[in-house]
Amino acid sequence: MTSPELEPKLVPPGSPWFHALQFTDASARPAVTALVALRGELLDAALAQRDPTIARMRLAWWREEIQRMAAGEARHPVGQALANAAADAQLESDYLLELIDGAEMDLAGERPGSDSELTLYLHRSSGVLHELIAQVCGLNDAAAERDVRRYAQRLGQGLRLVEIGRDLIADARSGRYYVPGAWLETHGVGLTDLERGESTENLSALTRSIGRQAAEILDEACMKLPARERPRQRTGLVLLALYRRILARLERPGAPLNTASEPLGISSLFQAWNAARRAQKGLI
Repeated sequence: MTSPELEPKLVPPGSPWFHALQFTDASARPAVTALVALRGELLDAALAQRDPTIARMRLAWWREEIQRMAAGEARHPVGQALANAAADAQLESDYLLELIDGAEMDLAGERPGSDSELTLYLHRSSGVLHELIAQVCGLNDAAAERDVRRYAQRLGQGLRLVEIGRDLIADARSGRYYVPGAWLETHGVGLTDLERGESTENLSALTRSIGRQAAEILDEACMKLPARERPRQRTGLVLLALYRRILARLERPGAPLNTASEPLGISSLFQAWNAARRAQKGLI
C-alpha cells in the first residue's frame, strides 16, 4: 500500500486482492493500488449506500473526478494517485469512466436479459479494470500488447463471474440479480429460490454451471497470455490461482452454497506466493 489514504476499501487482509497487491511488482504497485482503490470507492458508492439517490450522486461525483483528473485537477487522494498513474502508464480516462458505467449497472440491480448483456456487464465491471492493471504492469515485448489485453479482458470477466456464483444468494437477498433468466429457467430456479438460498439440487446445479463457465473463461485467458509476459502480470495470475480455489468450492457436488464465500484461510498466502513464483518463471 502506498499510503493510509490509498488503502483500498473492500480489500480485507487475507483476501485475494490483498495477496495480489502484495505480490505486484514494486514499480507498478502504486498505480495498481490506485486502480483497486477506485474499484473499492465505486463499489462502496453503488452497493453500500442504502439510498439510491445518494448512491447515484456519489457515482456522478466520481465521474466528475475522473474528468478533473484528466485535466490535472483531481481532488480526492485516489483521483490524484490515478492522475500520476495515468501520466506514467498513459491510462485513458474513458476506460476509467467505463468502470463507473459498471458500477451504475450494479446500482440498477437489473437482471441481464441475455448472455450478451451479461458479457457487457462483466466487461465494464471487471474486464476493463484488469485491462488497466495489465497496462500498468507493463510488457516485456511491445508486440505482445494485443495478446496481453485479450488475456486481461477475459481474466476480469472470468473473475467477476466467479464472484457472481459465489455471491448468488447474498446478492439476491439484496435485490441484485446477475444471472440471465434463461440460465435460471434451464435449471428450474426462480428468484424466490435464490432469495431463500436453500441448498436444493437445482440451485446447486446452477452454481456449478456458473463455475464451469467461469473456469472456461479463465482457462481461455491463461492461454492468451504469452509465457514471457507472465512475470510482469503477477497481479492477475495470483488472483487467478486464488479464485480457482473458490471455483473448486462452487463445483463441489453436495457442498452447502454458503461455503463458497467463506475465507480461504492461511493456505491462501502460500498459494499466492506459489502463483507469484511460478509467474516469475513464466510457468503458471
